[in-house]
Amino acid sequence: MHALGLTAIDSAGNPTSILRTVRVDNTAPDPIQPALTGGESWRTTNEFDLHWTSSPAQHAPIFAAHWEACSTERCVRGSRRAANVSALSGLSLPVAGDYTARVWLEDAAGNQRSQSAISTVQMRYDPIAPSVTFEPPDPSDPLRVAITASDKHSGVVSGEIEIRRVGTSAWHGIDTKLSSPGLVAYVDDQRFRNGLYEFRAHAIDRAGNEASIGPKDAGAASLRLPVRATTKLRAGARRIKIKRRVVYRGGRRRTVRKRVAVLDPRLRASFGSQVRLRGRLTNEDGQPLESATVEVLDADPRARLLGTLQTGIDGSFSYRLKATRSRAIRFRYHGSRRIGAAETVVRILVPAASTIQVDRSTVLNGDSVLFTGRVRTGPIPTAGKLIEVQAHFRRQWRTFSTVRSDSDGRWEFPYEFGGTTGRVRYRFRVLLPVEGGYPFTTGTSSVVRVLVTGL
Repeated sequence: MHALGLTAIDSAGNPTSILRTVRVDNTAPDPIQPALTGGESWRTTNEFDLHWTSSPAQHAPIFAAHWEACSTERCVRGSRRAANVSALSGLSLPVAGDYTARVWLEDAAGNQRSQSAISTVQMRYDPIAPSVTFEPPDPSDPLRVAITASDKHSGVVSGEIEIRRVGTSAWHGIDTKLSSPGLVAYVDDQRFRNGLYEFRAHAIDRAGNEASIGPKDAGAASLRLPVRATTKLRAGARRIKIKRRVVYRGGRRRTVRKRVAVLDPRLRASFGSQVRLRGRLTNEDGQPLESATVEVLDADPRARLLGTLQTGIDGSFSYRLKATRSRAIRFRYHGSRRIGAAETVVRILVPAASTIQVDRSTVLNGDSVLFTGRVRTGPIPTAGKLIEVQAHFRRQWRTFSTVRSDSDGRWEFPYEFGGTTGRVRYRFRVLLPVEGGYPFTTGTSSVVRVLVTGL
């Protein structure tokens, strides 16, 4: 802003003067950093609000704001005139798409420079739902269910495929992944009962538009389970079983006995012994599956992997382990695209064990003896292991007292004899019952004998 003065003198020498204020500004406003209300994510509504914070004008005040939004195909421009304008509201785009928007200011002197709008924001608009169709089944991968899901603007970001047995109302979600053509899921034919199944699916784009397809739509998919070849997996300890069969020869009835090897899925093993488990993998007709990978897992809640085995030419395999506790061992074959999965569980019961000694084996009635021992099967519970002291009389073992070991498994029990007449040889042992958190089944110790002589 400048002050401009002018003085004029006539021929008679009389002066006159005037003073005016002159405003001059030839500098464009500084660049601004626009921001989009609600963020730059995709949206389904064609309404956008831009705002910014502008620095104070150097000379002429801000008088207008200009904006431009361009996609790969077209551009749209506009402006708003207002003193010290700091926002543009209600902007719209000509068609759906991803637009890059920029804003520049104009001052009251008419200065503006569109090249100064170097900071941009993205205006993304997509009101159209994705297009979804079922892909034809793949004979080489029959459990695969695929959906072609396309979206011209924002792109498909998620979706789910569901399955339902024909004739029922309950839909079940199956693990669905986003792939290049759309959505892909694999049916777990061990999870569902045999029968005919139908599918439905939905896909969601980045703007939140959702499209669905179901059994009544054109090209609907269906699948009859089971699809893969059925397999059988048997495992256990090898046992010899006697099979009896009645035959008639020469008019006479005879019983024929035959020794047959079987796999027992439930066995008892002494603590610390080596156990050999055997198994065989076949198809439903009994034909062996050679060179198949079988996983061995400790069947606790986490299913810890113990190792892997390869089946032989006859589909057989074997696995050795040490009997350190009662446990369940799971053998699992994952199958392939054309061959079904199979699994079986072998339960190994390890009885709890303890030593037992008596300080005297011959006593008089009225004397005492001391029974001692140590629990061999550990780890021992912090509070010790419960032990039942038993004596054999009236043709069975009977518990007459209980004792608890220390944390190292050691225990002792004093006992005084009374009421014995004549010479009686007593038999004693200890029984270790099942307890929660103690991974052993009920077990017993060896037997000790005490000869008691009465008066």
